[in-house]
Amino acid sequence: MSISKDELEALRIEARNFGIDLSQVPIVGGSYFGDWDSIFSGRGMEMTEIREFKPGDSIENIDPILSAKKRKPMVVDRVETRELRALVVYDFSRSMFLRDKIRSSFAAASIVVFSTLNQSIATGLWGLAGNYEIVQQLGVGSDQYRRAISLMEDVICDFKKSRTKRLSLSYWQEALPIGSFIFIISDFLGDDSFFTRLLDSYFQDYIVVPIVVQDELEYTFPDIAQRGRELVFTDVSTGAHSGISLGRKNIGRIRAEHEERFSRLRARLESKALRFAHVSEFDFSKIRKELQGVLSKPYVR
Repeated sequence: MSISKDELEALRIEARNFGIDLSQVPIVGGSYFGDWDSIFSGRGMEMTEIREFKPGDSIENIDPILSAKKRKPMVVDRVETRELRALVVYDFSRSMFLRDKIRSSFAAASIVVFSTLNQSIATGLWGLAGNYEIVQQLGVGSDQYRRAISLMEDVICDFKKSRTKRLSLSYWQEALPIGSFIFIISDFLGDDSFFTRLLDSYFQDYIVVPIVVQDELEYTFPDIAQRGRELVFTDVSTGAHSGISLGRKNIGRIRAEHEERFSRLRARLESKALRFAHVSEFDFSKIRKELQGVLSKPYVR
């Protein structure tokens, strides 16, 4: 399953309307999470000021290459790197390609990566589907953003561009300092799915932010006006389509089952004191607002 290049281009246009360019980001600027005292505060190892050497400056701050070009002592002020890191765990399994879910998850991932890198937080990407993966090691800057987005675009348009899984949880646990952020973007369907099990104890030393991508057909079930209406379903394992006739009784049963399943997931997250975002439709404005609501308040461990 995949989406076409034309559909992906439409997604890029939608993103640009909200200040994110998914194809070319010459400078990562602007932050959705920077208007308040958020968890993403401070800058990283970037140049904050280039100026001529003046009395009181440390000689160690003189940049030899820049000074040679300018033919006078030049100082480059920088800010210290924090140990904080961020990892986006991205689900690109078959169930995510139903309806608009892959667009919604891609939009959420792009906003998170854009925002963490904009705050100079070294960010990595680990995309998973069964025994296959895509990996972008931890990095910073606009080039890192382009690489991460390009990887997601590649696997969304062509699953064959993924590779057999090589990395493990222990690898990321060694790469991420305690207290780093783990964003897990998935539909979390199934009580024993890999992404659901990630919530348990694998990342207990980190700040885990689940981003639940479930639309109206999954976290509940919509009313259908016509009685006996046939609805087409897709088997996520085979891709086959089948239709069933839905009366009021069947609709009520399906809705109850879905809401009970979503209630179990919510209870599971709340029992672990995990603050989570629920992405229910492909709407950049709503997705951004939902993420802001989750990330705008300080975390209490």
